Amino acid sequence: MTTRFLFACGILITGVAYFVVADDAVWVGLDAGDPQVTRETANQIERSLRGRTECNFVDEPLEEVVARFEQMHGIPIWLDKAALSDEGINSDQQVNLKKAGITLQTALALILEPLGLTHVTEDGVLKITTQAVADEKMTTRVYPVGDLVTPGTNEMDYDLLMALIENSSPSRWMEIDAEGGSLTAFPNARSLVIRQDQRSQRYIEGLLAALRKSKSLQRMPSIPTNVNDPEFLTPVFAPPRKSRAPQSVKPWQQPRVYTSE
Repeated sequence: MTTRFLFACGILITGVAYFVVADDAVWVGLDAGDPQVTRETANQIERSLRGRTECNFVDEPLEEVVARFEQMHGIPIWLDKAALSDEGINSDQQVNLKKAGITLQTALALILEPLGLTHVTEDGVLKITTQAVADEKMTTRVYPVGDLVTPGTNEMDYDLLMALIENSSPSRWMEIDAEGGSLTAFPNARSLVIRQDQRSQRYIEGLLAALRKSKSLQRMPSIPTNVNDPEFLTPVFAPPRKSRAPQSVKPWQQPRVYTSE
């Protein structure tokens, strides 16, 4: 059996799964708590990450910045101080950022990435932690891709789409690196099931959105032509040419003819 098949079976037998819809992707997670509560909280966190926020931080400790975001957006945010300490990062690291009209996800990236930190959604909480810890936390999502693949043609098929995701995403894959995430196609459901760290999941969301936008731009209707038209390329919907009504020619408009005697 292939790794992808084993992974797919693992989803079915590893416990009670809950599904979290996030735009065109569906999260699959396992949690010992109430699946309904976890699902609702995860949805709320995803909406908040895509929502707008304001940053007016001047030499403000990171811990206070996290508390302000928690209050502003009404979502549980937890600072993983133990992981930060292991990397030699203080929770009172000063933050300087003045931005308005950006998403919370963008704001967090601007604040956390220079510190070597990132965020993950786990157990119904938005956790601020190190990149090393985040890379170890895998999530599973189901991505409907029926609108992007056309099996049996020269266009995008499942193998090509999977290769694109595996070769362009920032993380490791079991099929390529013998460690890391897994990617499984379910053509009958017209979906991909992807288990990967959340950084790559966010990348994959953006990649699929970009592919959809590119495909939609290519759907502009071409101009139909009428093959019976003598000029062939005349659009069938072009207005008919109007012939000019004959006009009387004035004497001064008559061409002059000169002859030699």
